[in-house]
Amino acid sequence: MSLNPVVRLLSFAALIAALAAPLTAHAQDNEYIFNTTGQMSDLGLSKWGLSYFNFSSAEMEYANRGGASAYIYQYLSFNYKFAPDQRFAIRPAFGTETAGVYDNFGNTRPMSTKLSDLHVTYSNYNIASFPGEFDLSGTFYLYAPTSESSQEKKWAARVRSWMILKKTLDRNWTVTYNAKPEYFFNTQKAYRSERVNVDPAGQTFTTIRANNNKMAEYDHYIEVSRFANKYFTPQLSVGWVYEWYHDSNEADSRDLVSESFKIAPSTWINVNRQLRFIVGVENQVNIRRPTNGEFRLFREQDNQYYLMTFWTIM
Repeated sequence: MSLNPVVRLLSFAALIAALAAPLTAHAQDNEYIFNTTGQMSDLGLSKWGLSYFNFSSAEMEYANRGGASAYIYQYLSFNYKFAPDQRFAIRPAFGTETAGVYDNFGNTRPMSTKLSDLHVTYSNYNIASFPGEFDLSGTFYLYAPTSESSQEKKWAARVRSWMILKKTLDRNWTVTYNAKPEYFFNTQKAYRSERVNVDPAGQTFTTIRANNNKMAEYDHYIEVSRFANKYFTPQLSVGWVYEWYHDSNEADSRDLVSESFKIAPSTWINVNRQLRFIVGVENQVNIRRPTNGEFRLFREQDNQYYLMTFWTIM
């Protein structure tokens, strides 16, 4: 018998609370954990480096029933450190959808792997320091439309930044404010999407829609981290996500502005200095149009499980 999603969340919170109990921690481990949260500033002695990132997620509603389709986003990052705290990277990316159920009707999709958007990044882990021991770091992204999805939408480029304002409260606690603005350079206001799916009876069908192109997105949140030991750092993120879309008479009717509230308990799992994970649950609720017309946190339909993998290869 499957557990109620709220019970699952409380169990997860209890695990985090247990991990956050007072433990003896080495200062150097503590500092290492905090320096590698967020943008993963792994700045060693070598100028050249290679790392791997993987973000895997599945909708809780379908995962709890079994056979859910999961999405896996991954890239290799070819890194060049040209200053002690600055890095440039080129990242070819790929996306995989595993076979399984993806909607309320029991429709399924086959497994597929496709090229995602190639992007270059510039990271500065020491942009500025402010009174009160606040430190600002940031990563800036430029995406090329190399994926099938981006070419379908016919956008020319996408720019994004991730700014982190960090305050270290003591040797164990850290608070950060994360801001992730994103802008799309579109060549048209709407696009046509065509998807081939399989219904519960095994019949193949095609859905065709006209959609509004996204103009911009702003994701921002506060994250509280508690260093437990050299292996675990539980954290809690709370914030909002805003999305803006072009208005077009050719697209299906939809809200041109989306506003969502999100909360995500998670924990870092540090195997060693080369291999690290984040495992968590994110609850995201559309404030303007909540599920079933009622704003409620931790509804199963609004949750997703996720796992992030960070592997420093060299």
